[in-house]
Amino acid sequence: MNEKELILTPKELYCLGGVLNAKYIDYAYIAAMDDIGQDFALFQRETTAELVDKEILLEDFSGDMEPNGAYLELLQPIFFGTVETSLDICRIGDKVEIDVCKFHFFRDAITMVKGCGETLMIKSVSQEDIRGFVKSIVTQPYEAATGEPVNNYDMTRVRRLLSAKNIDVGKSSEVRTFIEHDGVFCTEKEDGTLVCLSSDDFVNEVFSTIKGAV
Repeated sequence: MNEKELILTPKELYCLGGVLNAKYIDYAYIAAMDDIGQDFALFQRETTAELVDKEILLEDFSGDMEPNGAYLELLQPIFFGTVETSLDICRIGDKVEIDVCKFHFFRDAITMVKGCGETLMIKSVSQEDIRGFVKSIVTQPYEAATGEPVNNYDMTRVRRLLSAKNIDVGKSSEVRTFIEHDGVFCTEKEDGTLVCLSSDDFVNEVFSTIKGAV
């Protein structure tokens, strides 16, 4: 298994937080857990055994557990970083689908967490990777100039809603929202006017919100 990437269940991530004496854990990861019922000890034993089998936790001869050092840099931003950003993408069609991609920052490390069905893909990334991720959202060809008003707004022509968030625990938070209307990304001005963004300006505005503090 690549030490720069892990596939975990929410239960496994929660259990690792306990082993590492986590300072923070995003409530969204806890909310994604199946109900563990009343037998927390059984849950802990079974989940710990799964992590040992995957060699994410190491067990010594006395039965004590410690995280595999190869994964510490990947996990520390999730449990100890005060800065967390995310991009939520809501796709509107026959059914509504929501993808959430989170970025955790700690010292000079960035960890991305993305839901994949019932598991979480946890991956080490760089700021260049984050910018590349945002650019990949823009469909081509794309023709729009920043500031052009959206004169023919029609809710049936909205394809995606996007929310970029930046939280510095206990200090500040920021949320930016965007609408994809007829293939063009738009944002709302202070006066309520909906205006277009060029491809570059859309990428820059989203990236400036979710790039974190590394």
